[in-house]
Amino acid sequence: MSSSGADTRLRIDGVIRRVHEALVEVKTRDELEAAVCRAFADSEPYVFAWIGVHDTDTNAVVPSAIAGTGQEYLDEISIALDDSAEANGPTAVALRTGTTQIMQRIRDDPDYEPWREQALAHGFESSSAIPLVEGDLAYGVLNVYSGRPEAFEASEQTLLAELGATIGTAIGGVLAREDLEAQKRQYEQLTERISDAYYAVDSEWEITYWNDQMADRTDVSAADALGERLWTAFPEIVGTEAESNYRAAMETNEPQSFEMYVEAPFDYWVEVDVHPDEDGLSIFSREITERKQRERELTEAKRRLDAIVHNTSEAIYIKNRESEYVFINEVGADIFDETPETVVGKTDDELFDTESADAVRADDRHVFETGSGETWERVRYVDGTEHVFIDNKFPYRDESGEIIGLVGVSRDITERKAYEQQLEEQRDGLDLLNKVVRHDIRNNLQVVLGYGDLLGPYVDADGNEHLTKILNNAESAVELTHTAADLAEVMVHPDRDPTRVCLDDILQTQITEVCETFDGATVAVAGSLPAVEVLADDMLSSVFRNLLKNAVQHNDKDVPEVTVSAAVDDDAGAVTVRVADNGPGVPEDLRPSIFGKGEKGLDSEGTGVGLYLVRTLVEAYGGDVWIEDETAGRPADTRTAPAAATDAEGAVFAVELPIA
Repeated sequence: MSSSGADTRLRIDGVIRRVHEALVEVKTRDELEAAVCRAFADSEPYVFAWIGVHDTDTNAVVPSAIAGTGQEYLDEISIALDDSAEANGPTAVALRTGTTQIMQRIRDDPDYEPWREQALAHGFESSSAIPLVEGDLAYGVLNVYSGRPEAFEASEQTLLAELGATIGTAIGGVLAREDLEAQKRQYEQLTERISDAYYAVDSEWEITYWNDQMADRTDVSAADALGERLWTAFPEIVGTEAESNYRAAMETNEPQSFEMYVEAPFDYWVEVDVHPDEDGLSIFSREITERKQRERELTEAKRRLDAIVHNTSEAIYIKNRESEYVFINEVGADIFDETPETVVGKTDDELFDTESADAVRADDRHVFETGSGETWERVRYVDGTEHVFIDNKFPYRDESGEIIGLVGVSRDITERKAYEQQLEEQRDGLDLLNKVVRHDIRNNLQVVLGYGDLLGPYVDADGNEHLTKILNNAESAVELTHTAADLAEVMVHPDRDPTRVCLDDILQTQITEVCETFDGATVAVAGSLPAVEVLADDMLSSVFRNLLKNAVQHNDKDVPEVTVSAAVDDDAGAVTVRVADNGPGVPEDLRPSIFGKGEKGLDSEGTGVGLYLVRTLVEAYGGDVWIEDETAGRPADTRTAPAAATDAEGAVFAVELPIA
């Protein structure tokens, strides 16, 4: 794995770790959103982050949290959802679709037009809009900006989308907690103002006392209740848990306490205390409907938290200051081939080898001593087997802020590291093959060509035919080494980093080389080649070399004719180069697959990798390549030529490249 890839992974893991800290430590949604924005704004290469929410009154996205440099940017822009242009921007689309929107090049992306000038003025070159969702609920969009283009790698984009869902779930949990706290305060105020409802019955079940609270609750006055038998006044009690508890208290002279739901028309929960005495029963009840609702919501909130902890692919655990595990999820316990119940109470000495346990304690001490979270990549051994972990550890504090332990979130990346090592070995092998093709094989072929030329005077007419075949095949093999070496280069370094390249210089150079290589072919330029810079690299020459030689080598005419043209589309920010020939053309049924690895053209004797290399490189530059209709795809000055010159023969290969 490249050092930049490792740095990216550790950086993202650091952001994730700070977000996890926020999930544990913050109390309100505002605190959570502010912490998330700070976590991104403080991490290279990001410079600015904000969270936007939908304001239903104005039907616009407005900021709810901001961090980083360039905050004035938000004072200069608007995101109105009823404006067609602004509603198609990354923030609005992310909010509407629930999918992460990446703008790798703000200065080139047409969807960023309404805000491009302000963004570039503040140094923003790329951005990501990450929806904060929980199920079908969208709480807002996290917008992250970088001062460099192409700042968001593919693996990073996946992690950001997953992190957006985690933050959305956390916001939902915070909102649920805030709602529960509000209900708790309301319940406490209610119980402070209202005393228990109370009534009494004698040994014959006749109601002897009925206070105002009972009258209010049941809508039955004391005058109507007193003197009535309980079962007559309230027949709905018969056969319920309340009757069983009342009779048990009367018969055993033992107090009873229970909760019960009182059905329609009352529809509430009550907590009942029954106190027997020598005269009968005293019954105190208090309505607990809100408490029961709060308990249900607490249960739901716990269920949500459990779903996060127990369904994640990461090991989550809590240890006290004595390094004993007080909690661990199933993923963490599986590492040791144990259950969470058997791990709780153990220390790392009982789970790892001595060296690994010592290293774990050293990391734990660092967290306790610094009071801050850290992220490490560590190698440890479990039952003699090597494991590689990414560890995120941060302090676990009590209500007073004292550190009483630590929270750990660990990911076992053993298989990923092995796969990365395998890729490195494969790339080393390809690199070696590239060197062999470029030097050893090509040099040997040049020797063959050199000695073959020397043999010319020494062979007769029959031998000269064979010698010509040898030299032609050797020259084809040399050309194949060029293509194979270019393909190996692409495979060794698949991540292209496009720069500004002069298109006309590269095209003219390749046209000249083809003309020098194939004496019997003509290559003409229709019009003039535009002096424009495109986003590519030095491998762009291989694209046009393969297309031009393909047009000559796979041509069935005595005189291969190739026409090159180029057209700039300023609105699309792209230039299209067309290479047209007078050869046999490409049948319709072969066009969809001809750019595939190993695909060959009609009656081709080649390997089929040249066009595959063309497609691979062009797509890496952010462009496209295709085959056009023979007549429609030709330069304008050849479409109106005499019929003999435009019999819709040959092929037209089109390459579209982004303008720098």
